[in-house]
Amino acid sequence: MVFYKGQKQDWTHGRKGQGNGIAFILSHASYEGEDCVLWPYSTDYNGYGQFGYNGELLRAHKFMCELVHGQPPSPELEASHSCGVAACINPKHLSWETHSDNEKLKRKHGTAGGGARRPDGNGGNRTYLTAEQIADIRANRYIVPAKELAEKHGIKRGGVRYWQETTHEPLPRGQSISAIYRQRAKMRSLG
Repeated sequence: MVFYKGQKQDWTHGRKGQGNGIAFILSHASYEGEDCVLWPYSTDYNGYGQFGYNGELLRAHKFMCELVHGQPPSPELEASHSCGVAACINPKHLSWETHSDNEKLKRKHGTAGGGARRPDGNGGNRTYLTAEQIADIRANRYIVPAKELAEKHGIKRGGVRYWQETTHEPLPRGQSISAIYRQRAKMRSLG
């Protein structure tokens, strides 16, 4: 089914994939259980469910949050998971939060900074690896699969690939690229 601008949209049928993503979301919009409802279709690099509709790429959890809780009360709010599972679309686990509160939840769940899976919740695969861990990742580039190295060092495969491709050293503990950029912008604005 092809839609034209101004034509009423039927959310149960998309052009590509026969609308399976929309149908899955609609079938779980009234889900009352406490367990995560995992997105069974395409996910992005960080594990968030995604689907295409009318030429747009939409995030499944954001779409579910809008469907169940309405539009965000203010434009700076974002869809947040209380469970910490990126692929979850359980309406009970989704709410509108500020970016700051969403980042606090991510740190609480240990998924901040690129989804690092560390028990202490200290975040990103680029920031918190030691020089020894990075050396191990680089030394085993064509020897050990990225999945095994990721499990060994408690990061995602993308973090392994990142450190295998770069030559710079890690940032000091507690620093992040975004914090450095914010500091530079602040210094420029001061004069």
